[in-house]
Amino acid sequence: MGYEVGDNTDLLPRVAAAKRNLHIALGIIAIALLGFAALLIIKPPMRAGTVSPETTAGIEAEAKRLGIVIDASINSARKQADQMSLGTQIRAGIMTDVATVKDLVTSEIQLPRNLNQTLELLQLTDGKRTLLLRMPDGSPPVGTTVSTETRFEIDGRGELAVVVGAPVAPVDNTSTITGTLVLSTPIDFTVTRENLAPYASRIAVLGDKWTFPLAQLEADAGITTRTPVLLGASTSPLTLETSPRVTPTKASWVFPAKLIAGIGAFVVAMVLALSLYRNRDP
Repeated sequence: MGYEVGDNTDLLPRVAAAKRNLHIALGIIAIALLGFAALLIIKPPMRAGTVSPETTAGIEAEAKRLGIVIDASINSARKQADQMSLGTQIRAGIMTDVATVKDLVTSEIQLPRNLNQTLELLQLTDGKRTLLLRMPDGSPPVGTTVSTETRFEIDGRGELAVVVGAPVAPVDNTSTITGTLVLSTPIDFTVTRENLAPYASRIAVLGDKWTFPLAQLEADAGITTRTPVLLGASTSPLTLETSPRVTPTKASWVFPAKLIAGIGAFVVAMVLALSLYRNRDP
């Protein structure tokens, strides 16, 4: 009994189509791998890096400068308040009342307009504090301040101010009435904002019980640093809080992924080339 050999000519187109599809798939894979490697080279994924030494130095330098500026503001306000508290008319004014004190003491009160200061004159008698005067008119009230005190507060204008108190002695040495002159001077942080803009995306000043935001330039990187602002011993401490800018770096997986994609593209291309060579027309 013999075997009949069937006609297999219909298989040839299918084999050729399968080889063609394989070549197309290999080509697509090679191109995709090359494209992925090229993308990693041109625009590699970045991750948050570390704070550079230059950024740290810039923040520390500004904290030091700010301490010097605030100390100078405190000393100037203290000198100004002490000088006014010694004025004869102010010393006489604390023995009068609200209705007469303003006309009596105005000539001895000197408030530079550019500093946006607020002055309060209080009468102290038998433990009772009576506000006799607040200047300029319409100024927000200053928090309770005792004689010789130096402190910080966020004032009614939303500004961080240096507040100093100076004792006022009556012109009549036999009187039991005394007084306190309170002077509030806002701190100008314009230079601080400008100096820290290249180094920090968020800036704030911290006190013992409050936070005073200076700037939120953009979303921060989740890192927070606190740098002491060194001041004289007579005041409560301040801290400069910042979200430092970080230098982004390539994600750690970029190099091995780029290497694997490049090698994979080369291998696939070689397989494709070998297959094309073997199946070339005779």
